[in-house]
Amino acid sequence: NVDLAVTLAIELAGRIRAQEERPACIMVPTTTDSIERVSTVYIDDAPWQQGNIARLHPRISADDGKMLGCTSVRAELIRQCEEGGEGMTMDGAIAGGSPPPEGGAAGLPRAEVDGDAFGQEADLVSQ
Repeated sequence: NVDLAVTLAIELAGRIRAQEERPACIMVPTTTDSIERVSTVYIDDAPWQQGNIARLHPRISADDGKMLGCTSVRAELIRQCEEGGEGMTMDGAIAGGSPPPEGGAAGLPRAEVDGDAFGQEADLVSQ
């Protein structure tokens, strides 16, 4: 039952916030009503970035998602840009072939776009 999973995830985030020990493996509900590891679930703070990625269930706040260990889509985009990535691809492959950081986001798909990872197509300086 997804309602129970959402309730348990919110309760666990509260306990972690209260300095209780963090479990080694945390699973959270997604927008597709599946349960996934937090390392593969993203907080949907970039709704324009479409793709086949697991997004945190909307009834779980971004703060609770971060407390549980989810990475935001924007943070993953920034990480990939800083590593010199070519943007996000929706096929699940990471551009440049570099693995995700340990304990961080695992395999956020990249968007095949004609611009950068943030969807900018034209150079702003030429505008």
